[in-house]
Amino acid sequence: QHFNFIEQMKLRLPAAGEESDGGYFDLALDSDRKVLRRLSIKCADLGHSCKPWPCHYQWSLRVTDEFFAQGDAERNAGFPVTDIMDRTKANLPKSQQGFLRFVCLPLFSVAAACRATGCPSISEHCMVPLTSNIDQWKSLEESPPKEIGSVVGGWPPGGASAQGPVPPPSDPRPLFSTVATA
Repeated sequence: QHFNFIEQMKLRLPAAGEESDGGYFDLALDSDRKVLRRLSIKCADLGHSCKPWPCHYQWSLRVTDEFFAQGDAERNAGFPVTDIMDRTKANLPKSQQGFLRFVCLPLFSVAAACRATGCPSISEHCMVPLTSNIDQWKSLEESPPKEIGSVVGGWPPGGASAQGPVPPPSDPRPLFSTVATA
């Protein structure tokens, strides 16, 4: 459904290089408001991908911990383990890059093109940190920090085994800081 939704949204947007006044969504129409609400909810659901690196990184570790707990439960119940939930096959930096590139980036690209959302700064506040996070994950492929090994049983290759959930930061406030507006 995610990819179908993005394709449907792209059909509503002007072609690359085509001038538009942003009138391709009519906020007076209930159907257009419904589509934009759905877009907003999807963006909120994947919002950690657009947070500054320290926050995004912590959320990624926490989500990974949840996935691996699910994979462990599947394994313990005798079920086949879903690939993304299998701590023995994980490459967190690589999988996060794929997730950000192929799931998050297309969604936020569409959102940035929807000027009717009333937020002309989606490019600045979402796309810039999102692409920066992709670059950060790429740099971690070569030299992952220790806490990845505590979450990801097989990462780094030949490295640490799983040691349980990621501990919360000593002070969570920096993870949720807001962008100051002038």
